[in-house]
Amino acid sequence: MRFWIREIVGYLLIALGLAGMYFALALFANDRILAGSAFTVPAIFVFRGGIHLLKVAMAARICLHAHAPARDRQLRQAHQGPGAANIHPFDW
Repeated sequence: MRFWIREIVGYLLIALGLAGMYFALALFANDRILAGSAFTVPAIFVFRGGIHLLKVAMAARICLHAHAPARDRQLRQAHQGPGAANIHPFDW
């Protein structure tokens, strides 16, 4: 569930960054160069922040799924007892 929060906030930041860039482009189109440039830099940082949140959420989800088989194997061995660990030595 914690990954969904990061992904949703990441997508919101990307949308906010794109809206800021569109607003800056509209200001550039109306010959307001100084005001447009004032919106461009923060919009780029917000956009990059959203992309970074999406990358972190995806990496955390991949790491969680990569460790799932080992965690399941440890839980099975804990429920079966100490002697059951040697039944399947090649169960990776």
